Amino acid sequence: MTTHPASGSAPTLPEIRHIIEESLARYTQAMDNQDAETAATLLTDAELHFKDNPPVQGHRDVAGFFATAFPNPSRTRHLVSNLIIEAGTNCIEYRAVYQRWSVADPTSPLCEALGHYAGRFTPGAAGLIWSEHRVITS
Repeated sequence: MTTHPASGSAPTLPEIRHIIEESLARYTQAMDNQDAETAATLLTDAELHFKDNPPVQGHRDVAGFFATAFPNPSRTRHLVSNLIIEAGTNCIEYRAVYQRWSVADPTSPLCEALGHYAGRFTPGAAGLIWSEHRVITS
């Protein structure tokens, strides 16, 4: 996914934070909706490291991975918190905590997974490019 800062120049730290927060929010929404195509579009330029699986990259491979990773539809809601951003000159790295909750029974949500996301965005001519995303369970 390539994002564009509001101005034509290098993005500021608040703009970077917004871009990463928005990207993670859209990613978790795709996971909750089991929308492999949207997830693949977001991660088109990224190398995806999902738990203990071999890394995948490219729209087709990421979409195929997510289409098979969640074969049984379930109702979930992801929560992301504790976002930390380290902006360098060549890349911007992030880390965040995630929780995946089952809401199959909305009166009794159940935490199914707890872990963290880590990854990076790299500056490009068209904006920031999501270049790596890691899903690590605790």
